[in-house]
Amino acid sequence: MNSELESEERIQSTKQIVEHQTQESLSFIRSVEERNTKQAAGEWVTNRSKNLQCWSLNFSIRMYLTPSTLLRNGFIGAPDIPLSLVLLPYKFSRNKSGKLTPSTKNDVERAERMGVELLELVKACQFACRIESLVEDPDQFDKSWTISELLRAMDLEEGFDECINLLTKLAATEVERFRDNPLYIARLIVQRRIKHLSEEITSKRKSYLYLVDEFTGIPVL
Repeated sequence: MNSELESEERIQSTKQIVEHQTQESLSFIRSVEERNTKQAAGEWVTNRSKNLQCWSLNFSIRMYLTPSTLLRNGFIGAPDIPLSLVLLPYKFSRNKSGKLTPSTKNDVERAERMGVELLELVKACQFACRIESLVEDPDQFDKSWTISELLRAMDLEEGFDECINLLTKLAATEVERFRDNPLYIARLIVQRRIKHLSEEITSKRKSYLYLVDEFTGIPVL
């Protein structure tokens, strides 16, 4: 009796092992078939595809917004030549590492001063734009401004101390004009900054005209 039970158990165990192995084999065959199908599909796409060389989106945007492109799009009859040029009162040369640098110590100092003046001009323009947005606000129509009210409304970040000092000095000499239209004083500040930059540029009789690489923004030698 015991031997019959043991024999039956071995038969059942053998069947289970065979079924398990069969399922494993079928699963392996399916995975191989799926892998082969994917590989064949990939090869089919690859064999029927062509790689095209094209610009990246960032590069395309940068080239679309170059001065040459903007001028050609904005003015009828603009010449089909590079239009990114810069006139500088100092000459560039390449240093030992191959980078562009002003040729002499005096030119380096002049370039630094021009950089400072250009930065101050940018700040003055931003300063004037802030004032313009306040003055032209319909809610502020016919408002008589004071310096403290104007500066509080502008809510300036750091870096505009020079503009604020100029505004205070000029407003003191043009009190009524400032109260009626602070933008008039702001434009005087911009004009002063343009004059300072112009004087720095024209301080040297000789200037150099450079073509500018529109992708890197660097003058070309």
